[in-house]
Amino acid sequence: MEKGGINWELVRAIGVTQGATRHAVSKWKQRNMVPHKWRSHLVRATGGRIRWDHFEDMDRARKAS
Repeated sequence: MEKGGINWELVRAIGVTQGATRHAVSKWKQRNMVPHKWRSHLVRATGGRIRWDHFEDMDRARKAS
């Protein structure tokens, strides 16, 4: 696990295969957030290895800063 408790290499792999650019995924990692429209794709594609609570944790951390 990495920043935010999420495996960003897995996010990158799934995102790119689903149509996101590598540049876009890099911005997600830099900002420590994943756009809402991509979250369900990632949860489904990973079979739960990426969970909804990862995104909730990211959102809480962003609001706290």
